[in-house]
Amino acid sequence: MRKYVSFRVGINSSQFNTVYALLIIYCIFIFFMAFFILLHYHVRNVIIYQPGNEVKIAKEAAESSKEISQLNEEKSSQESTIANLNLEINRCNEIITHLTNELEESKSRTRLAEAQFDGLKDAIRSLQEENEEKTKLSQRLLDETIAEKEKFADQFNTMNDTIEKLRKENEMLRSLSKMEKSWFGLPKKGLLAGAAGLVGGGDAKSKNDPEEESMERKWGVVGAVVPSQPQFTVKAHRDDATSVRYDGTNQNLVATASSDATIRVWDTGNGQLQASFSGGGSHPMLGVDISGGVVCGCGADKTCRVWRYDTKRMIHQLAGHSQKITCVRLFAGEKNIITGSADRSIRIWDISRHIYK
Repeated sequence: MRKYVSFRVGINSSQFNTVYALLIIYCIFIFFMAFFILLHYHVRNVIIYQPGNEVKIAKEAAESSKEISQLNEEKSSQESTIANLNLEINRCNEIITHLTNELEESKSRTRLAEAQFDGLKDAIRSLQEENEEKTKLSQRLLDETIAEKEKFADQFNTMNDTIEKLRKENEMLRSLSKMEKSWFGLPKKGLLAGAAGLVGGGDAKSKNDPEEESMERKWGVVGAVVPSQPQFTVKAHRDDATSVRYDGTNQNLVATASSDATIRVWDTGNGQLQASFSGGGSHPMLGVDISGGVVCGCGADKTCRVWRYDTKRMIHQLAGHSQKITCVRLFAGEKNIITGSADRSIRIWDISRHIYK
């Protein structure tokens, strides 16, 4: 209250005159506005109530109503069009939103595919490097294998030369041994008497008849006695037997091969069948060999099969000849096999490493 009083008291005469002038101007403005409004209504009433203007006004009112109805219809149509456009806009917005989401998902998939592609490139590069390393290793192993084959071939040739040399020496020794003996097993000192007996047609026996009789069934330079009758006669196969081989490792075993596509092992002590092995289907077995615990057989199916005697299981099937294999032999140590074929080739197999030498 004190502030208000102090405010009222603080107004000077110049400020009061200004406020009073503004009030007068406002009142004059109000007066003129009222005058113009009254004049407008008066003129309007005069125009409306003039004679002859009622029909015109009614016609104009009807046209105006018609235009208003048309405008309303257009408005309704436009409103429906606007509503449809709004729906279409909303649908387009939804489609845009869906496409945007799909675009973002496609971008993420593209980034993932790029990452996977980079990973695949790295994997391919790694595989290529590994392949190059393995190729180099394979080439090195091939070179080493070729060198080993050449080495073994040289050793084999040397061994063949040694065997041929020993065979010639053996034949020479046998010829010398035969020269020291008489004909038909007679001693050297009775040679003339035997010859005379043959020429005279009489009995050529001399005083040495007992010694001559004791040497009748002796064979070879070591004096081995040839058996006069078989110990066992065995019906070994259904078809004809094509090969027989004795085990030289003191196991008293004999292996036989037959055209019935089987290989059988027999005990020489009692003549009983110990094992039977089947070859390639109905192809005849043409060769056989046995040594220790290994049995091998070859046949007309161009392969050579190797079995373990103790387990009766096949451990190798050697294929490489282009025609039937006619013979097979095991080397000492049961590690190498040599085969001969009708394709005019001889092959050596290392059954300890599964490779062709």
